[in-house]
Amino acid sequence: MKKNNINDNDIILEDLQPSHAIHLYEMMQDDRIYTYIPENAPAAVETLKEKYKMFSKGSLRKEEVWLNYAIYLSSEKLYIGTLQATVQLDKRIISIAYILDPKKWGAGYAKKALSIMLQNSKEQFGHFDYYAYIDTRNERSINLVKSLGFKCVEYIENADYFKGSSSNEFVYAKISNK
Repeated sequence: MKKNNINDNDIILEDLQPSHAIHLYEMMQDDRIYTYIPENAPAAVETLKEKYKMFSKGSLRKEEVWLNYAIYLSSEKLYIGTLQATVQLDKRIISIAYILDPKKWGAGYAKKALSIMLQNSKEQFGHFDYYAYIDTRNERSINLVKSLGFKCVEYIENADYFKGSSSNEFVYAKISNK
């Protein structure tokens, strides 16, 4: 499925490509990004490039579509993060994830970028339910999805174990009004 760049004034969502690694690598070194996710900063630009190469190929499952974007802030000519959506066509579910440069936290860019992606997904796929799995300690992310109309629908105890401790998760959903 062909994807296109999505432009809405200052925020541009570009299809994530290996070439974005050079622009996002420095930002991806900020340890604050990895506080609530079972991942560490990429060891080298080449490592990030390989990850983005895999993402850009898309899912190998015919009933699943991967939408991966680099977030570009045109006013500053700067890449400030990534967005991901896993579209499960057979279940009519879209799971979302995002990473934003901590230097841009609190400025509304994540909300704007996610709003653009959600609207584009609705136009492209129709009415689907959206889900976000969030570490219970990640108040910023919880507040972000709440501001977009997501509601907590589940609590998962010991959802993951990383960096020496267990992680519990909330599942937030935005259910389609068909």
